[in-house]
This record gives sequence, structure tokens and C-alpha cells, in this order.
Amino acid sequence: MPPVYHRAGFISTLVFVVFISSYLPLTVIGEETESDAIPPVPIFHLPEQQNENSSPLLIDGSLSYDPDSDHDLTYVWSAMMGTENIPVGVIGNGSKINLSTDKAGTFKIRLTVYDDSLNSASLEKSIRVIDSNPTIEAKLGDFPITDDSVVFEPDELGPWEIVAYATNSGDEDRITCEWYMESEIWLKGCRHIIQEWPLGDREQRLATLIVIDNDGSQSTTQFTFRQHDNTSDDTFAFLLVSILTLLIVGLFYKSRRSNFDIPKWTPNPSETDHILK
Repeated sequence: MPPVYHRAGFISTLVFVVFISSYLPLTVIGEETESDAIPPVPIFHLPEQQNENSSPLLIDGSLSYDPDSDHDLTYVWSAMMGTENIPVGVIGNGSKINLSTDKAGTFKIRLTVYDDSLNSASLEKSIRVIDSNPTIEAKLGDFPITDDSVVFEPDELGPWEIVAYATNSGDEDRITCEWYMESEIWLKGCRHIIQEWPLGDREQRLATLIVIDNDGSQSTTQFTFRQHDNTSDDTFAFLLVSILTLLIVGLFYKSRRSNFDIPKWTPNPSETDHILK
């Protein structure tokens, strides 16, 4: 009889397990486990190329999504130029970044997104930043320095400021400057105060300004320092004196002619009668 009792207990237990199992969401649990294995979808857009620019490039990955959840994603960005790791500026929750594009080269941008189950997916794109030579703007005091310009000593006494800029986007405040007199270095740096006029007793000197940006591109401007040319002033003074001299001589000659009386000839009556006969 004891074996029969044991068998009846086993059947009762089995019936109880089947009854309880019918209320468990086994199908739902299975579906949820399968859904958790689906990775999120990373999305961002990037132009293939652009010119170097002083303003950073905004890259937006906020359209990335998780197909089976509305939970927030975690964003991990990386930027590389060759083997160099490029820092990026993360915005807000990390879905957007700012990438500096003031230096030419090819950048690889990679976005990896994670869901709350730590499933992940990555997307990588490249952008080529095109180099441009610096556009030079320079001046001595208020006098602009351009290619082939001639710079005379200012009328106001020194010291004088000499300065160079790069005005194109991408190179502002990112340049170094070298100033040469003939083939010898004269000044290093983009802003200087000149205490003495650089010519000394020379009539003129050829100067060269080289501006180099942060990726090695450069532009050149040549100009000439020259002593004041007084030839034109002397010529003007000579012409003025000559004109005044001619006017004075003309007035004096006219005055002499007006004061000079030429005697008029009056014929004798006898001569007149002779002519009439």
C-alpha cells in the first residue's frame, strides 16, 4: 500500500504544477527575452567634404532609436584623423557633438549607441576638410600693406604698430607670422611695435611677410619701405615759381608799353600840296 500512496502524491503534485504553470506568462517572458537582444539603430548625417571653418561642425545623432523600447539611449562618440584622437564637444545628453574643422584633413566619426540592456550598435562615417591658404590683411599704423605697396615713414612720430591678420574663415587667430628684410628675418610674430624706422640711411628696402596657418599652409605679401620722395614737391615748387615769374614779367612788360608814347608824324602843308598836285 505505501507505493500506491506515493504514486497518488506524485500525481497530485504534477496536477498542481500544471495548474500553476497555466497562469505563468511563459510566452511573454520568452518574447521579452528575444526583444532585448535587438540592438538599437545609430543614425547621424555627415557631409562628404567641406572647407575649413572657424565655426565647429554640429553632428546630430538624436535620430538614433531602439526598435523595442522608448528608453533613452547612451551615446559614445569618437573622432580620428589618421591615428590621432580628435577631441569633440559633447552637447546635452550626448546625442550631439561639435567637431572642430579649422584644420584640414580627413576625419573619421564613429557613433556607438547602447540601450538599457547594454545592446549596442555602431555607425562610422568620414568627412574631408579642405585646406585654404590664409588671406592676409596687414597694416602699419593706419596704412594698409598689400602686395607691391610702398610704405613711407608716417608723418606722426613713432613708435608705430605693425600687424598682420588672416581674415578667411578657418584661419582667424590661428596663424604665425614672419617678417623679412630682403632675405634676413626681421620680426617674428603677427603684432609688433616699431621703435625706429627700419631704413636708417638707406633709400629703400624690400620686405616680405609670410603668414602660416595651423595646418602649415602659407601666404606671402611683398612690399617696399622707402624714404619720402621729395622730387614731386620740388617739381611743383619749381613750376609755381616759374608761373609766378612769367606773370610778373608779363605785367611789367604791359606796364612799360602803356607808359611809352610814340610821336605821331604830321605832314607839312607844302608836302601835302605837292602830293595833291
